[in-house]
Formats: sequence, C-alpha cells, structure tokens
Amino acid sequence: MGDRPSWKEIDKMRDGAGGPQRGTKRAKNEDRQSRSSKAELDRLFSSGKLGAYVKSREEDLKIESEADSTLIVQAKKALRIEDDKKFLKEAEQIIRSSGVPGDFDFLERALALKALDLVTMVMNKILEMLRESYRPDRSRALKVQIKMVPIKFGEPDLEDISRQIIALL
Repeated sequence: MGDRPSWKEIDKMRDGAGGPQRGTKRAKNEDRQSRSSKAELDRLFSSGKLGAYVKSREEDLKIESEADSTLIVQAKKALRIEDDKKFLKEAEQIIRSSGVPGDFDFLERALALKALDLVTMVMNKILEMLRESYRPDRSRALKVQIKMVPIKFGEPDLEDISRQIIALL
C-alpha cells in the first residue's frame, strides 16, 4: 500500500504534467476577441456614424408610420400576457381595431384564435411578410402550427395559404 500514490498525488501529477495548458490558450483567444470587439465599438462611437447605424437598423424594422409603430407597441404589450385566453382576447381586439401587426411572435400565438376570419388575416400577414423576405426566429414551430390550422378549420382556402407559407419557410 505504501508504493501506490494517493489520489491527491495523482491529481497533482495530472495538473502539472506535460505540455502547455489548454485553459491559457483559450483565455488568450477570448481576451484577443474581446479587445478587437471593444476596438470596433470604440471606432463606431468615435467616428460619429452611430446615428447612421441606428437609422439603418430602424429602417430594417420597416416602421413606416405612427400607426404602424403603435400597432407594434400594442403587439409587444400583448405578448407579455402569459395566460393564453387573455392573450387571445387581446389579440382579437388588436386585430379587429388596428389590423394585423407584423410581428412573427404575435402572429404565431394569434394562430390559436377561434375566429376563421381573424386566422385568415393572420395567415395572410405571415405570407405577406415571408414574401417580403422577413424570416421568423422559430420557423420550425411556426411551420408546425401552420400545418395544423387547415385541419382545425377544414377550409380549402386556408390549406392553399398554408401550402404557400410552408413553401416559403
């Protein structure tokens, strides 16, 4: 028993044994990346082009009017509602009063509405956004829900819209 090293000694030998440590290379690489990111941010702030960058990002959101802006704000507020029944009630009110907002998260949850006319409006909005090259963050989940809508309502028009949406996803 005296010939064998203890577990503590084995751990010490492993920690100090052979070659450079991997952790130091990783730390150096992360530090280098961090410094380059900080340098890029410093250049952006010091160049005075930050305002132009922000404007270009706002244009990407395609908010064309104050009405579009308030509709998106309403949709974002509705998305904070966790209770599905309350969300669907709020979504129905938003769609009937202001139209269908261009927010994939809102549209995905609004597919659970029970009114055929509202669901048709939601699916048409999804199709319109996909044709304009907007893409949802969770396309697989949306695809599954889109496949279920025609089954739920049994409407041939919804089947056609569903096929078009799935082809674009």
